[in-house]
Amino acid sequence: MNSYRPQPRRRNRGANLRDEKTDIIEVDIPIAVHISSHRRFATMLYPVAQRIDKGLDKAGHIAAVDHAVQIHVAGEQVVGSFNYARGTFSYSEYLLIRERPDHSGRHVLSMSAKLGFLGNDAPIYEHFFAGGYSTMRGFDFRGASPVVDGVEVGGEFQWLNSVQYLFPVTADDMLYGVLFTDFGTVEQKAKVNDFRVVVGTGLRITVPAMGPAPIALDFGWAINRADFDDTEVFSFSLGFTR
Repeated sequence: MNSYRPQPRRRNRGANLRDEKTDIIEVDIPIAVHISSHRRFATMLYPVAQRIDKGLDKAGHIAAVDHAVQIHVAGEQVVGSFNYARGTFSYSEYLLIRERPDHSGRHVLSMSAKLGFLGNDAPIYEHFFAGGYSTMRGFDFRGASPVVDGVEVGGEFQWLNSVQYLFPVTADDMLYGVLFTDFGTVEQKAKVNDFRVVVGTGLRITVPAMGPAPIALDFGWAINRADFDDTEVFSFSLGFTR
């Protein structure tokens, strides 16, 4: 975590046009019947995004600095068999609490937030979902998402947040511990009905033969959830950050 030099703030803007065709086959769940007739269609997307990075290296990794911020804003309009808008905002901040004189043994507090909106004509496979290591630990994959007729259908609104404290366990930085809370929701509409909260702890294990990205082992417990949610205490991934 201390192999990069501080980088200046940078801003990136972009726009592109994309043409897609999606085929839906072998639909076997009732909630998806209404989209099975649209098996062949093309959509045109016009995204406009702005990204502001401070304290990140050129590959987007956290640099060895006291403070790092990453902001990403994106919007797109989809036209074709389905017509809807999509907007997303994400914010991540990393704050160095303390470290050893040689810049090892770093204690880092990280905070992140994701906000997303979809138009009401979006098909089910474009919906937001939550649950799993990358969105909300303590739940099974997509297990913290709206359910209709026993099917996880996702939603048109997401608000996901995380606060995590990273600290060294061994002097050689091969083993780190984390304390975290993930909280937020995914809803069918832009209204908070089922707010989820998870608290947990975990380990980050660096294996030299596998490169600098550590093995991430997390244990999360949902202390607030919806009745239909699917929980899962243990999650596994690679990397210091999510």
